[in-house]
Amino acid sequence: MVTKQLSVRGNLLRSAKAGNFVDVVSGFNSSIYFEQENKRINAKSIIGVLSMNLNDGDEIRVLADGSDEEQAIEAVNSYIEKGIEE
Repeated sequence: MVTKQLSVRGNLLRSAKAGNFVDVVSGFNSSIYFEQENKRINAKSIIGVLSMNLNDGDEIRVLADGSDEEQAIEAVNSYIEKGIEE
């Protein structure tokens, strides 16, 4: 299992952009989760991602577990910290 602490940038995990994020992480075999305080969600679930109600500057912990966990963490890091071109 690989974990990484990240700071959310802008509103990349809200509304339509959350759907783009879920599309990106759903391509990995690993299980991917977000944790914040006492809440853990499946990052491959749009309902889960939206339920986190993440805002610019919020800190989250990302966990990935599986055969491509390193690549999954890097993809999440890239999306959250750098954003994506739409």
